[in-house]
Amino acid sequence: MVLSMLFNLFISFVLTTNVYITGRLSSEKGTVSGKEIILKTGGKTIANAITKQDGSYEMTFLDTYAQSEPLKFYLVGKSKRDLVLLKTVATLESDTPVIDLVIPTKVSKN
Repeated sequence: MVLSMLFNLFISFVLTTNVYITGRLSSEKGTVSGKEIILKTGGKTIANAITKQDGSYEMTFLDTYAQSEPLKFYLVGKSKRDLVLLKTVATLESDTPVIDLVIPTKVSKN
């Protein structure tokens, strides 16, 4: 029994890989630099990035998070509590996806 549990733990550790997401953040005015993007799943933040001068970003996280619930990309506002949902991704096609994000023109407050 203990040996079986250890084997399963070892297999899950060995089979866990990193997911490396790249992309670009843009708005109707063009690319957006210096903005923070966070990635959440199941209410937990699993990665974040700051956009570069050309609007590009990079994120890395464990693929175990990608298998559980949809991934949600948020733009962080002036206050860390102000979040704008940019995109929801149900499943990833690879462990190196390119996901471009667009800031909505009109932001509604709840």
